Order: sequence, then structure tokens, then C-alpha cells
Amino acid sequence: IVKDYLISLDPSNLEKNWHKYYNTFVNNEKITIGADGNIYAQSDDGVIAFDHSNGEIIWTFYPGNINSIALVPDSLGNGSPGSGGIVFNGDSLLYWIDTNGNLLWSYNAGDNPPNLAVDAAGKVYYPQYNDGSLLIIDLVSKSKVGEFNNYSNPGNVQAGVSIAENGNLYWAVANKASRPHKLFALEAAP
Repeated sequence: IVKDYLISLDPSNLEKNWHKYYNTFVNNEKITIGADGNIYAQSDDGVIAFDHSNGEIIWTFYPGNINSIALVPDSLGNGSPGSGGIVFNGDSLLYWIDTNGNLLWSYNAGDNPPNLAVDAAGKVYYPQYNDGSLLIIDLVSKSKVGEFNNYSNPGNVQAGVSIAENGNLYWAVANKASRPHKLFALEAAP
């Protein structure tokens, strides 16, 4: 997304396939590409899904101020590419929506982190700003199933989380008060 444009480029020659102008983007927002190729973009107040072949809007979902989008495994849908839908956070809520933009479930996670991650089993890893803990929310049971905060509470933190291809979880905790930053690596379950 560049200055309210959504642009598709051919990677072999960087020629433009198509471009569309939209008046709803914040200039620095992220986009996510689904397994089916469709494009999910954060807008000023929600998520917009675009058809990858032409940039046309498929659907919109406007919950409010969102921070992060993550793909849900296809196994939680009907198994076809992209069928698991997406999760995203906005105004302290975690939302799970299907590929048609329908709300499947929401959960009050109490914070609005800049990123989240979803593992192959459908567990969402949701960092918390206030205390640096990491919530584990299961999309299958639709409940919080754990919380990791196995360190002294640094308070006032920024945290980011990512899952490697081998399933290991990496969670960075940066304290805003100049205390030592930490990187946790949690090994994937066998």
C-alpha cells in the first residue's frame, strides 16, 4: 500500500499488473496475503479483503482500531487454501473472521499489541503491553488456555511474537524503562 494505492507487481520484471486507489488506508499499515492469494489490509478502522487478481474489494469488516492481522490454519476451515480465515486485534479484542468476512468469534484480550501469531493447531499468541505476559488463546476451544509470564514483571513493555517453521515460538520483550530487554524462545511441543 503506497499513498492510498494498492499495487500488484509482477515479481519477474516489476511491471505493474494493476493498481487501485482507495481513500481508506493509513499510509504505514501492513498487508497480509492469504493462502488463496487474497489480500487483507488494515484500514483506518478495520480490515478490507481484496481479490488478488484485480484489487476489487471482496468485503470489509470495521471493528475499530486494529493493530495486527494473522492467518488461521486451513485445518480450522474446510481445508482448502485460505479457508481458516484470519484473526486480528482491535480495541483490546481478538477477532476471528472467515474468508467471507463473517465474525466467527471474538475474545476480550485486554490489550492491543502490535503483532500476534497463530500456530498450526490454531493457538493465538497474544502479547500484553501492560505486564509483558503472553496470552495463549485457543481458536478450537474458543478460550484462553494459558499465560506465560515466567520472569520478573518488567512493567510498561512492548512485546512481539513470531513462530518459526519448526514451531518454536520467539517472544521479544522490550522494557520502555531501559531495563534489560529479553528474548524468550519456547520450544514447540513434540
